[in-house]
This record gives sequence, C-alpha cells and structure tokens, in this order.
Amino acid sequence: MAKRSFKIAPATTRPGAQLRQPDYWVLMETTGGKAKEINRFQSYPEAIQANWALCSGQPL
Repeated sequence: MAKRSFKIAPATTRPGAQLRQPDYWVLMETTGGKAKEINRFQSYPEAIQANWALCSGQPL
C-alpha cells in the first residue's frame, strides 16, 4: 500500500485568471500519482490545520 501524500494548492473560479489572490485553497490527496480533491478552504491557515488533522489521524 502506498503512503498517503497531501498537497495544498491555490485555486481560482475564474477561467484564465491569474493567481495573484486565490479564491480558495484546495487540500488534495496525491497518492499513487493521482490527485483527488478532498476539501476547499477560504484561507491558507484553515487548509494547514486540516492537513495537520489528516496527517495525525484526527477527524476534520
């Protein structure tokens, strides 16, 4: 079984828009070469907290 891997990335809802200020932050699981969106957050600190909870085994 592959080790679970997570990534936080900025995202925007406007097609073709530059990412100067992201609309939201996406927490993704990138295990096995495939990216799967887990949740969206309004701020980066919220995404970091959710990532920490996932990695430590605590519920979101």
